[in-house]
Amino acid sequence: MTSSRTIEEAARAFGTPLSVALQHWPNKVCVKS
Repeated sequence: MTSSRTIEEAARAFGTPLSVALQHWPNKVCVKS
C-alpha cells in the first residue's frame, strides 16, 4: 500500500485546484460521466 502514500501526496497537491474546479463545475460533470 505504498502507492496510497503517493496518491495522498498527489491529492494534497491537486486538492486545492481540484476543489476549486469542483466548485466551478458542480455535480453536472459527475452526472454527465
